[in-house]
Amino acid sequence: MEAWCATRVNIDGERLPFEPGAPTSDAEWVKHHLSRIQASLPNGFCGRPPQQDCPHPNACLTCPDFQTTVEFLSTHHRQAEQTRRLAAAAEADGHRRLADNHLVVLGHLERIIGALDSFVPTADGNA
Repeated sequence: MEAWCATRVNIDGERLPFEPGAPTSDAEWVKHHLSRIQASLPNGFCGRPPQQDCPHPNACLTCPDFQTTVEFLSTHHRQAEQTRRLAAAAEADGHRRLADNHLVVLGHLERIIGALDSFVPTADGNA
């Protein structure tokens, strides 16, 4: 079984449960990989069942079905920095609603980054 299973997090930075020895682990692996085929994103995967349409395309970082792994950590860091700049620019231009929307996305990114950083081994080999 792959390492992604134990390190997936949602938009709140909460670890998604997975038990490699469970009787359903193979089905979970298949479900995850089918989702990758249906909706690969530049920063994670859609966890929505393939038979359901997405009611909010391009809003993945505010969707509870979004999932991501450490392989996208650098993308999340870049997106967080860009989102900070966008929020500041919107605020400076007096576009409070737009700034608030960016800040919601930034909050999710910061929780995701914090959770994923905890899975990355440090120089001493601890995660």
